[in-house]
Amino acid sequence: MIAGMQLRVRERDCPAAVGRHDHIVEAIITGTAIARFARAGHRRASPALTVMPLGPRNGHAARISR
Repeated sequence: MIAGMQLRVRERDCPAAVGRHDHIVEAIITGTAIARFARAGHRRASPALTVMPLGPRNGHAARISR
């Protein structure tokens, strides 16, 4: 059950390209959930992803192609 949601959108100048803008979005959702716990002898599923990276996997900044 969702107890609260907040959404914040902002814009900033792009440091990689003059005259371009980056859009930054933050979403916060709070609430409760039902979780299933592993039983003895059963394999656990992979852990939940708490932070979703949006950039390239190698850690470098994304390039702008024209």
